[in-house]
Amino acid sequence: GSGPEADAAADAAAVVAGLVGMCRSLGVAAQHVLQAPPAEGGSEELEYARRLTECMASLATNHLAVVPDPALRAAFLEALLGLTKYPSLAVLGAAIPAWPGLLRGMGAELPGAFQRPDGKGPGSGVYGAQQAQTQASAAAADVSSSSSAAAGAAKLPDGAVVALLETTRTWLEQGAGVAQGLSSAGVPTAMGDQWEQEYESRDELREAWVTLRARLMEVTKLCTALEPNAAASSAASRVSTTLAWLAPGAPLDANAASAEGRSAIDDAIGASLEGVVSFIEPVVQALPLTGAAAASTTPALESMLTSLLAIDLKSPVAVSQLARLLEALGRAALVRSEAASALLNRLFALLGSLPVEDAGAPPVRAKAAMLAGRTVQAARQRVCAAVLGVCAAAPNVFNAHLEAFANQVEGLRANGQLSGVERGSLAEALLAVAGPSGPARVRDVLRWLLEPVRARWVPAPGAASGDIAALASLAELAKGETGGSNGGSQGLSAAHWELFHDVQLAERCLRRSGGDHEPSASAEKKSTTAAANIPAGLVQPVDPPPPVEECPAADHLEWVLTMCNALCASVHRVWTPRGHEEARAVGLDRALAMSPEEQAAHLVHGPARTFALSGGGSPPPSATVTATRDWLRGLRDAAYAMMTLLSTHAPGAFYPSESVARAVSDAAYRDLQHMHDRHARFLLHALARPVLGRCPAAHRPLWHAALTSTLSPMMTERLARAWAKVKAATELSKEERERDLTHAAGAGGISGGGSGGGENTGGGSIVLEDLIHERVTRDLSRDYCALLELIAIPEGTFGRKTKGSGLTGHLAGVVGGGNDSPKGGGAKGSAMDASTAHGGGKHVRDWMRAVAAVDASGAPARGAISTATAALSWGDSEAVGRALHFLRGVTACAAAPDGDQSLRETAGAEILPACIGGLSVPSNSSHQAELLGLIRDAVVHLLPITHSVSAVLLGLPGMTSEGLSGVLTDLASIRSEKKAANRVKEMLLQAAGGPDALRAFAEAKAAATSVGAIQVPVVQAPRAAAAAAAAAFDASQHGAGGKAESSATIKTHLAGDGLLRGRSVHVHLPQGAIPKDGPSAGVTMCTALVSLFSDRPARSDTAMTGEVSLRGLVLPVGGVKEKLIAAHQNGIRRVLIPARNVVDVEHEVPAATREALEIVPCVTMADVLENAFEGGYRIDLPRHRARM
Repeated sequence: GSGPEADAAADAAAVVAGLVGMCRSLGVAAQHVLQAPPAEGGSEELEYARRLTECMASLATNHLAVVPDPALRAAFLEALLGLTKYPSLAVLGAAIPAWPGLLRGMGAELPGAFQRPDGKGPGSGVYGAQQAQTQASAAAADVSSSSSAAAGAAKLPDGAVVALLETTRTWLEQGAGVAQGLSSAGVPTAMGDQWEQEYESRDELREAWVTLRARLMEVTKLCTALEPNAAASSAASRVSTTLAWLAPGAPLDANAASAEGRSAIDDAIGASLEGVVSFIEPVVQALPLTGAAAASTTPALESMLTSLLAIDLKSPVAVSQLARLLEALGRAALVRSEAASALLNRLFALLGSLPVEDAGAPPVRAKAAMLAGRTVQAARQRVCAAVLGVCAAAPNVFNAHLEAFANQVEGLRANGQLSGVERGSLAEALLAVAGPSGPARVRDVLRWLLEPVRARWVPAPGAASGDIAALASLAELAKGETGGSNGGSQGLSAAHWELFHDVQLAERCLRRSGGDHEPSASAEKKSTTAAANIPAGLVQPVDPPPPVEECPAADHLEWVLTMCNALCASVHRVWTPRGHEEARAVGLDRALAMSPEEQAAHLVHGPARTFALSGGGSPPPSATVTATRDWLRGLRDAAYAMMTLLSTHAPGAFYPSESVARAVSDAAYRDLQHMHDRHARFLLHALARPVLGRCPAAHRPLWHAALTSTLSPMMTERLARAWAKVKAATELSKEERERDLTHAAGAGGISGGGSGGGENTGGGSIVLEDLIHERVTRDLSRDYCALLELIAIPEGTFGRKTKGSGLTGHLAGVVGGGNDSPKGGGAKGSAMDASTAHGGGKHVRDWMRAVAAVDASGAPARGAISTATAALSWGDSEAVGRALHFLRGVTACAAAPDGDQSLRETAGAEILPACIGGLSVPSNSSHQAELLGLIRDAVVHLLPITHSVSAVLLGLPGMTSEGLSGVLTDLASIRSEKKAANRVKEMLLQAAGGPDALRAFAEAKAAATSVGAIQVPVVQAPRAAAAAAAAAFDASQHGAGGKAESSATIKTHLAGDGLLRGRSVHVHLPQGAIPKDGPSAGVTMCTALVSLFSDRPARSDTAMTGEVSLRGLVLPVGGVKEKLIAAHQNGIRRVLIPARNVVDVEHEVPAATREALEIVPCVTMADVLENAFEGGYRIDLPRHRARM
């Protein structure tokens, strides 16, 4: 036959035939590579093997399932498995990405036991709402594709899974110690020293291996899911082999080493155990815990546990790795309950075997020491972390041993054998174990842990110890280690660190005080329903709060708030003008500035960041200065965190109390006017926003009055000054900045023409000060605008409009020739009620009434409106989006029938012109629809009842009374809000004229001079949509929800933005002799090119990872856990990841890392660019992919 169907069938047959030919050819080529001797590093033969493997992995992942010949498929996969064993990390990096998809196609799934240790489900973290939405949409799209993929996936040959499991085990053995920075010399199977010859340095090797190891561990998990018995047996064998190396006379016999070689043998033992951990951890995590499979794997688990419990190691490095091994086996307690006590006893024995160097010292912060456990203190912290991990993995099992556990902790504490940080870890472990017993048991443990802290620092109700203020005095801090009768360590006295550790203990206990028990059914049902409507970035209200008797933290509410008040009063006082003078007098002025690491966290990679890490031209600070900085910051952060945690874990006692609201306000806002901007930003981010976000509706007036009435006027002045300084600094050209910075770095001194620095660098580089100040200002602006957004939409949504509401009727009086003077009572009828009630007007009105009760002058409301309107001109897209939500609520409040007339005039005179002016700000292009919608609301709802709206519109360059009347006539007949917004856009375009900035909107295309938020495409022939997309991008069409054409590519759309026009791009990767493995830098390279060609810097606080396809899809990558941990350790606060890696984040990334980072899932390159640049960067890419 003939026709489209026949042609399609013929094309499909041709494709299959081509794939069959490719499989045969590639399989033959692979056999030649495998039969030849291994290629040397950097040779053409090795590059050929890598490229061949990469091609085969791509074919196996995407197309092998359509090859009809099972024998050919099996031979192809056997060849790919052979290449996976090829002795080269470059080839391994090309081969390993293919296996997860193949294993999942065979039905490999992670077991149901993969749950958060705290018992909460996905979507409960800081970024939980965003993750829940991503997972929901991905699940809907993956239902059909996953089922069909499982049905048609290429089946692995018999024995391939076991062979692949052994391959991953071999690689992980060979990489022993590399990830932890340990020397593997002497370990029989280790290859780290040989691999190092392929890389520039050991650090470069470590970075490459961390990514590969993560992928190998993922494959190990999936293989274990398919072959649990083989995995358990292999793990047990691996443990036995490694322990045999430690036996007397064996290669790693510590007793046979000389004194000079003891350090090397300790490193080798630690490295060998680290290799075991890398394999055992994924195996144990994926082993089934119930059913027949669990029964058959239990003997192997028992064998491993018995062997490891009996081993005796002495060095800190070896003990650290042994603790990690025991932590990995913590899940064994779920299938063998008697193992629980044995695990705990062994971990406590390890802790007791390590001497306490200084119980009052602060936590170990050196990354290398902590990672490898090279010091005794770092090893002890690692053991305590293992206790917490084991208890969190099986709290129900360990609950039976709670008393014995508590007695061990108390014995160590009483004998002075626990440092402060160790005590905190064990306290968290105790609370994790007590959680399943319910709030009564948690209450008892919490009281036992915190009573000594309360007695020491709050000896009487409502009265904090005077020692807090005395210790926080700059004169006392300046004494350093000599202060106090007991001497000190780490730059401050023992008394200082005692307070520090007690405060940290209280914070950690409150963090765990929620327990793992089930909350009351009604509260659980209500919170689950509400969570579905909370968008990313907003905190879920606790409404209704659980009963007080279910909240053990409520018992400690009063004294904790008293202590927090004393801490805030003492710490905030340091940054007052008098405090600065005193700090200079005693030599602690640099302690009030950022540390080099904090400065670097606010800068992008480059000379500025390198210069900051080197000290920014300032000499190294003394130990006392460094310790004072850490001590003050730690107490401040802990005080804010404790108040926030009380709102989380004791909301029933926290929110209804006026005294609590007053205490929180007094503590947080004490000396607010003297805070540095970075401190004010942290205050908003860590305290004000989460407390208001969780506030039940009935208590919002109380907390609005407490937390916003004082804040609003001060923030208006603060942000105005901050942005004025930013704009003054940006007047320097890019070349001038680079010249000053290069001069400073070269001279090792102060740049920018003189010394003085500022509040962030403390006398360092002026250029660095300006760069950091801009970053801090943007962060502060975003957090404050987010607070304003919470006022308008506390539930995370504006709500649904009532059926039948629309725009018709609002302008009838004006168009019909009626009196156009303002009407105090507002428009008639219920139409206005229906159309404005959804816009946040009720919440804004309630807020205004609440703050007016505290400040009748109206300063809080005026300040908030002034700041929100100013935000539209700052050039920060995130702040603009949040400010627009608040302004929408204000406009709806003003338009209500009982709205205040002065508020109406303010909305017309301030909000309307600010929105029109905001359309001329380039970074507001992503908010064009919201800006036009707000202008539309002002015209439709406020023009009939105000003078200011018509005055503003008639002030436009090309607007006349007749033209305005025509616009009003059109709007009076339009029911659709979208069409009304488009008509407003046309009005603004027509009114643009003269030298006014709006003239740019009337240009025929988006040329270099067209920098506004509205861009109009070239008028071209009908239906020439593809050509138009390549020439200009209509932001209004995107804002209205226009869909991308399915055939778009990155090149097409970047060309449409003019970025690639006239350019030939060549990307050079230095050190060409060294293979560059892994696709995870794809999104970063693409973003870098867009930044280069658009001359727009990417956000300095954002890291990213992900593979990018030719059509702009962001594909999953390996090593997400390690990358996020590294980002957290290096001060990054925001990370873009592939959406398909979200599940890895929830299951594998530590809670502390998840909570510290804003994790943004991305489906396409458009999502990456939108989040990578200030103000976003819009391109239209295909978004409809079932695989995503």
